[in-house]
Amino acid sequence: ELAAMHKNCAVILGFIHNHPGQLGQVRRFAEYYLPTTRKLLDTAQGLGSTDSGQAQEIRRDITGILHTLNLAYAKLYDTLLQDISLDVSTEIDTLETMLRQDGLTHDFDSDFKRG
Repeated sequence: ELAAMHKNCAVILGFIHNHPGQLGQVRRFAEYYLPTTRKLLDTAQGLGSTDSGQAQEIRRDITGILHTLNLAYAKLYDTLLQDISLDVSTEIDTLETMLRQDGLTHDFDSDFKRG
């Protein structure tokens, strides 16, 4: 779970670094989820190898939420990618339309229909 957590957080933070305009979509991730996750991981690490019943319960609870957080962070990243995909698709459609309107591309569709 820890390796997946590291990967999920790294890709989201990398995405925001490369797309700062999307920061609003991850504000809660950056301001609440990430610091709280860090706090939980620090707590688990601070327990060390203590084998008391209470320590085991705390570790079990933290391990359980890590799985849930990993799923949520992966879903957040997919949502960010979907938004970018939609933006890219719209930009490409607009670019192709403008190129056609300016006579700068060949209309292969009309050639196919004629031939």
